[in-house]
Amino acid sequence: MNNRMKNKQIAEWFGCVEMNGVYKVAKIATAIVENESTKTLVFAENRKQETENSEPKTPYPGQFIMVWLPGIGEKPFSLSGNAPLAITVAGVGEFSKKLISLKKGNCVYYRGPFGKGFVLKGRNILLIGGGYGAAPLRFLAKMALAKKANVTMIVGARNKSLLQKTKVKGAELLVATGDGSEGAKGFATDVMAALLRTGKKFDCAYACGPEIMMKKIAETCKKNKIQGQFLLERIFKCGIGVCGQCAIDDKLVCADGPKFERDEVLALKEFCKCQYDATGKKVELKHR
Repeated sequence: MNNRMKNKQIAEWFGCVEMNGVYKVAKIATAIVENESTKTLVFAENRKQETENSEPKTPYPGQFIMVWLPGIGEKPFSLSGNAPLAITVAGVGEFSKKLISLKKGNCVYYRGPFGKGFVLKGRNILLIGGGYGAAPLRFLAKMALAKKANVTMIVGARNKSLLQKTKVKGAELLVATGDGSEGAKGFATDVMAALLRTGKKFDCAYACGPEIMMKKIAETCKKNKIQGQFLLERIFKCGIGVCGQCAIDDKLVCADGPKFERDEVLALKEFCKCQYDATGKKVELKHR
């Protein structure tokens, strides 16, 4: 790309000029610092543009959008809010670091929302988020509380500095850290097990985070006859079920999920074992 083209692209990006009918454009209204490496970007959306370009949609917890930064790439992000639209981003690579460096008034382009989101079941629900997985569950907690559900939320991280701001008014919050720097020392699954030993009952559990964590939660749910829904993550390229990059067994995570039911994830042979990398090569999942 020559400098003239590059400058035009940058001007279009920061000037919020719509590129085509595929992407929606939104200014960043605010950036909320969650922890030392994570921010929640809240969008100030142009609702008229959304209505003109596509059928209006109500985003649900568990759904995702494909965010495009011109000249850098496109990545999927779970929604952490819908009124206004928001995503929570951890700065771990070139794309995400660039994204969280944007300021109020800068623009992002996105497609979506896509995928199947969480479905509320029952009145007593348990939410378990590990690491970056807490953000869409905070969104779900707010929706569940608005529908008068009783919400218990467990969040886990390696240490206190990596915890997100997950306190939601009206929900019980329990915390676990690997080093014991906040809350219980151990894993979110340990806190879940301790909670069930007290005799507390839940209609459905919702989980997002490392697959080894979700596998244990799914097994615990089945043993205790609790329904469960799980938000899976794979490398997405198209986000609409075309390219096959996000395949797990015979499912496409972007289109058949990313929300899967308890028995569905337990039946997946590749769950918690492998995924396809950016080149399409099947690789073993590494658990920390």
